[in-house]
Amino acid sequence: MGTRGFYVYRYKGFYYVFFNQYDSYPEGLGVQVANEIPSDPTKFESYVASTKKYLLRLFSESKESDEGSDPEIRQNPPQNDIFIEWMYEIDLDNYIFHVDGEPLFDIRNMPRIDDFTSYIGTNSYGCRSFTTDTPEEHRYKLPPPLPVAPEVHDIYEGLHSTCTSTHEVLHVPPELRGIEEIRFKFMQVFIASSMRTLYNSIGLGINTVLSDKVSDNVVTRLRVIVDTLSGPLVFSNSIASVDQKSLDTSPFQWVVKDILCILAVPRLDEDTLVQAAIVHLMQHIENHFQIEVHAVGTMFHAAIMSLYHVSIVRLRVIEHDGTKAFELTHTNHLRFLPTEHPTSSFTPGLEALSRLGQLVFEKHLRQDVLDRNYVCHKLASGSMIESLPAEICISIARYLPRTALKPLTTISPTWAQVAFEFLLHPWIERSRSVERSVNYDWYHVVSHDLSSTIAFETIHSSSFLATDQDGRKVALVLTSNLKFDRDDIHQTFGISPEDLADSVFNIGYVSDLWRRIYVLAFKVEMCT
Repeated sequence: MGTRGFYVYRYKGFYYVFFNQYDSYPEGLGVQVANEIPSDPTKFESYVASTKKYLLRLFSESKESDEGSDPEIRQNPPQNDIFIEWMYEIDLDNYIFHVDGEPLFDIRNMPRIDDFTSYIGTNSYGCRSFTTDTPEEHRYKLPPPLPVAPEVHDIYEGLHSTCTSTHEVLHVPPELRGIEEIRFKFMQVFIASSMRTLYNSIGLGINTVLSDKVSDNVVTRLRVIVDTLSGPLVFSNSIASVDQKSLDTSPFQWVVKDILCILAVPRLDEDTLVQAAIVHLMQHIENHFQIEVHAVGTMFHAAIMSLYHVSIVRLRVIEHDGTKAFELTHTNHLRFLPTEHPTSSFTPGLEALSRLGQLVFEKHLRQDVLDRNYVCHKLASGSMIESLPAEICISIARYLPRTALKPLTTISPTWAQVAFEFLLHPWIERSRSVERSVNYDWYHVVSHDLSSTIAFETIHSSSFLATDQDGRKVALVLTSNLKFDRDDIHQTFGISPEDLADSVFNIGYVSDLWRRIYVLAFKVEMCT
């Protein structure tokens, strides 16, 4: 049976899709499509002009032809499936050569045909990409963004805003606290999994950067990421997936009313784009935030996000010339998603979002655990458990599941503070059937710091120190690609293949956003 595929032209936002029945491998159809692009600059310009003219004629003729003609002309990009194994696209809008819907080469400087197939590979997350040894001059290049109107720049200047570092915007120390490091490392694993579903053909990838509006898919993805970043990190192998259809797809929305909002924009990779986005943000804020009813000093945050970059914004209500106004402080554009072939899972944008999320989560948790139970604390009954010292409370709390901690906050201020500290950390719960009943294991993540002999981290994974329901120290490894990391985990921890298999379970979250996150849990004493 032949290897079927598509060869595609894109022009003026339309895709001209030709079907190919046989030999659609890169060595066959791929070379054929790439070979039609001249390397000589003069011939290239002539080729582009004649191809555009040809496509316009096809478009005109398609209005008079029956449906099902070849090529199929459509506004949505084609996708690979079990029948279409390979796709090659010449994008004449952006001068990009795509393979399987993903951007690879600059059509103004295509690789030599002898090198073409060797430069087609996958990125670090398993998606189609150029290989790491592809010369920079052949890799696709984003066109410069459209210039920002002068009046937008003038409005930005009138805001009297300040651009500064993340820690100054958030009013936190430059160095991450231990709990911030844990949240950051957790989210690095989830983002690595998200990268495995970053398909250009479904409106993600650079297609969203090249669009003049943000797609629903992008808004949904960004919203779920921010929800996770700013909420309790509690995961289970039986957790239900979020119904993405029920999520708001408005580019501007409150994640936590009057505390945290997001604004999704197509592109945020230059300073001028950040300024324009801030002007856009302020228009939404003024429509949704009644500044008159909020006291001077009221503060909230915003995250302006494209698929790849983020700018963190702090807004504080001040009094200016007898009226209330906003004092605005923001970061520059920060890279949020990792590159296609990263050497590290670190990005400054994800670190900034993690710190913002921890700040929002702590604010909510403190109010829930401490402030809400203030009256209960005052109505002490005089029982002995109310007067237990913090050290005893901590020792008891180590053996309690997450669900038992909140009720304890009503006992005394000491219990409330101990529960607060425990609930700050992530929890991972595992249910399993044991002799026709369900048994639950739980792990309370204590630290990202493990002994240097057992610490483990890749772009797909990270390791943590935790305690289990028996109070034992447990090493946890979270990985978004168990197949990729399995051998390294085995060698690093010295765990036998049998013990490794017994240690693995997975936690599911939004399946269309990130795939299964695998958790490996084993006693620290097992590690060599």
